[in-house]
Amino acid sequence: MSISTLIGTNRDNFSVVYEIRAGMYKAWSYAASTSLVQIPALFLLAMCINIAAFAVGGWPWDNFITFTVTMTATLMVFDNLAQLLAVAFVNPVLGMLGFLGVWSSSIIFCGLVFRGEDVVWPFRLFYYLMPLKWTFGSAGYDVFMPSTFSGAETCVPGAAITYADGTAATCPPVGFYCDGMTSSFGCWGRTGTQVLDTLQMSYESLSSTDHRGRDIGILLAMVAALKLGYVFILTKKVSATDSPQKPAKVSPKLAK
Repeated sequence: MSISTLIGTNRDNFSVVYEIRAGMYKAWSYAASTSLVQIPALFLLAMCINIAAFAVGGWPWDNFITFTVTMTATLMVFDNLAQLLAVAFVNPVLGMLGFLGVWSSSIIFCGLVFRGEDVVWPFRLFYYLMPLKWTFGSAGYDVFMPSTFSGAETCVPGAAITYADGTAATCPPVGFYCDGMTSSFGCWGRTGTQVLDTLQMSYESLSSTDHRGRDIGILLAMVAALKLGYVFILTKKVSATDSPQKPAKVSPKLAK
């Protein structure tokens, strides 16, 4: 979707620059007016996507609104990135290549492929600057926290437990166990907190601590930075003029 935004914005920029030069409106007012359309449109799109996702996935609806807000903020990040690249490059192909580079890097540095602490500096900066890390952290909390999962039972760490086959054992330190499993591998937990704590051992961006406000705030800060960059580059293009050219020579015959 953002690729189509990039191509459309790139084509529109030719007329937008001329109209701003003609004094029809300002660069910041154009950016503000497009944002007034962009925000409700992306929120509606995110809501439609999430209704289908929650219905098909059987996810609890407790955190549907916050999940939708997170998705909206994520869509705004990539949509504003597309607008920025559309005005930064005259050739839309270069803008698309740049967008795909950021998108693929965001997937790699999202905290689900590898841990951020395993990346050497300065490449570790991508782990904090890419948006999907903050998206998955908030989305994981919304999906897992209200849920209770079958196949696992809670227990008091150190207390005696008895499996269904009559085998006696001791409750592990994590406070849950899966009946019939001799190893904790593959046993994620009974509650959402337990599942997220287990998943965090492998996926750093997931956490049972509620960081949704922070994550959404960071995504919105990215949106603001990209929007300011778009206005800045658009203003520079409007104020730029062609370099002086020598007047064309007129043929004497044409002059007569």
